[in-house]
Amino acid sequence: MSAGPRSPAGSSELSPVPSTPRTPTPEDPVTDVDAPRRSKRIKANKTVESRKGTTGMPASRVSLVYNSTDFTPDSHEIDNSAPRLVRPKVPRGVVLKLQKWWSPDYGSKRKDKMSDPYPHIFRQGSSSRENMVRIILEPIAIITIHLQRWHLFETPAVMAYQSIITFFHQHVVLIEIDYNFTNKTTINNFVNRLNKLLDEFKPGQRLERFRKFCIFVSTHSDPSTGDLHLGPEPRHGAAPIKDVLEIMFPPAFQKLLQVHEKNLLNIMACGAVANVTESNQAIQEFSTKKLFTHIYAFTQADFQPALSFPFCEKLVNAFLVFDRFSIHGILQDSQSLGAHTGIMEFKASGGPPNHYQWSHASKSPLGNRISPQCVCGRMDSIKVTSGITKIQIEENTFKSVYEIKHRCKARTCQKVTIFSFPDNASWVGGNPPAKGPQGGWFVTPWSLQDNNAMETN
Repeated sequence: MSAGPRSPAGSSELSPVPSTPRTPTPEDPVTDVDAPRRSKRIKANKTVESRKGTTGMPASRVSLVYNSTDFTPDSHEIDNSAPRLVRPKVPRGVVLKLQKWWSPDYGSKRKDKMSDPYPHIFRQGSSSRENMVRIILEPIAIITIHLQRWHLFETPAVMAYQSIITFFHQHVVLIEIDYNFTNKTTINNFVNRLNKLLDEFKPGQRLERFRKFCIFVSTHSDPSTGDLHLGPEPRHGAAPIKDVLEIMFPPAFQKLLQVHEKNLLNIMACGAVANVTESNQAIQEFSTKKLFTHIYAFTQADFQPALSFPFCEKLVNAFLVFDRFSIHGILQDSQSLGAHTGIMEFKASGGPPNHYQWSHASKSPLGNRISPQCVCGRMDSIKVTSGITKIQIEENTFKSVYEIKHRCKARTCQKVTIFSFPDNASWVGGNPPAKGPQGGWFVTPWSLQDNNAMETN
């Protein structure tokens, strides 16, 4: 290691001075016992070369000394138990490049630089998509209310429970209660069992500390009216969803749900419950009671609940564990669900729900379920193109619209179908999906014009 240029008298190279232990004091944070010898070296090297071909004085090491014995917390430090960062004395011309919040020079007018070092060492890289993930560990009660003879494992409650028990352990509970509303006797039976369950949440009882709820209602719905089935057999009939929800959520249950402002309800029924106007508006009215921050239903006429289980698992994790009240990130990983059904999102603020649909240029252009067969009878004869097209609205007035065009390649047919992106729609993620097998989601506010416009396979 070169120590510096030779002196005028031709003396030998200056060798590094061995370090001597220093004891910091409040008056002098770092007592430099090597100061006399170092001052001689500095005088002998009045000119420090910039290392452009000559050998300069060795760079002084700048380190942070943790002085925990004489610690006086500064106003900007949050953790009072953390040691004070003390800057040691350094030779003239050496600049400390520490201006972050952990620096003793924090608050000065000097601008921060990206090269400023961080005083602590990360031992490994992150194993998740985020460095710091916020986890909410409030006790959660997952309740599944389903038709009689409907097995517990046919609901997403089990998967949701298993996905968060790793975080919560004894702070999560899974509750199952079935129902049969075909007559007064069966209704009273459900009410009595529900009241016993609600008693468990009273002060001093086993479930006293559980005030946050995720509820799954699993049932069938009438395909024309959206009414929910009353019993396990179709012959038992159906009733408007408003009447069924009144039995499932009596005043005592509603009072319990109002304790916490972040509850979640999932209606696991066929698409008529969300698409038929009367049923949709009944859910909107129920949502204004502010028992749940979000209510989710599905729009596929022949809905298969098992295909939604991964989505429900991610939904419970995002809402109840990570406190993220948006499904946009979840939808990016739910392309297979989009190929089966759309999603209706009701909020406690009321108003029209958000209708999420999946778009794939060839399989489901802008949410329209199409047949792989052209009207001419040929299979796989459709050529697909997509992109931004300018459409003339008025004279000298144009607007850009995203379109997907299907054209039959058969010479005797060449039928063309154009699907245009709705004016009131927006892409989840902000941009149209790239070409590929994934597709993408978009959202539109539900309107009365969507009445009975159920998705079919």
